[in-house]
Amino acid sequence: MPKYFVATRQIGERVDSGNLHIPPEVIHHLKKVLRVRIGEQVIFCDAASTDYHCKIATLEPFSVTIETTAAAPEPAYKVTLYQSLLKADKLDWLVQKAVELGVFEIIPVQTEFSVKKNCNIARLQKIAESAAGQSMRGIIPKVQNVQNWEMAVAQAAKAEMAIIAYEKAEDFSIKNAIESWGEVGNAENSENFENFENSNNAANSQNSNNATNSQNLKNSNKKPQKIALWIGPEGGFSGQEVEFVRQNGFFVVSLGKRVLRAETAGLAALVELGLGLG
Repeated sequence: MPKYFVATRQIGERVDSGNLHIPPEVIHHLKKVLRVRIGEQVIFCDAASTDYHCKIATLEPFSVTIETTAAAPEPAYKVTLYQSLLKADKLDWLVQKAVELGVFEIIPVQTEFSVKKNCNIARLQKIAESAAGQSMRGIIPKVQNVQNWEMAVAQAAKAEMAIIAYEKAEDFSIKNAIESWGEVGNAENSENFENFENSNNAANSQNSNNATNSQNLKNSNKKPQKIALWIGPEGGFSGQEVEFVRQNGFFVVSLGKRVLRAETAGLAALVELGLGLG
């Protein structure tokens, strides 16, 4: 069943009346590309998690009969993907697949080893919209403008949990980060970061940051709802970058023993987050 996103104002009061007038470009696609017939089913979504299951009533003038149901379920958690800029069309592919896997928002970031310095946001947003329709999402994830390193870190630090994937991080997974997030930062938590710290003082500083991020939650069964996920470019993150975000309360995690491509790492992390939070 085809699905289209329409602005809320295009639905508005027309839902109660039983008819929905839709944008000309959607009309063209339905009539000329899909060649729909009267009685066929179509889904319209207001991009706010409400789906309108509709039946084609007439084709001239074009209108549909409204049958409203609950939207396709969106994840209770929201993951913002902070993706370092990638070369060629890798970012196009990544945006498409990340939307299919449930990402809430994508923010391209300039990092130390990023080769590209910018990207076509309008193109990426169109890719996100197409992927959202194909995968039956209840929203269209937003692709934000490119941010510099300091601005992006400051924003990500406000999330309930911020994690950065680092190929040199050993034996501390996203699952471990989720479990640690629900605990009070104390001396025991420092064991999770021994692979990344060189002194007890550094570990204690990290514990304090993690306690802030967890908002002192004492129930280990609780899980974060707003997550900032950081993925590096082809050359990965520099050691200085990883240390900087660690000091800002980020969990430094491993995605496994294999070194993944930059465009694959984000998808692997989204899947692991979905398993841990879903």
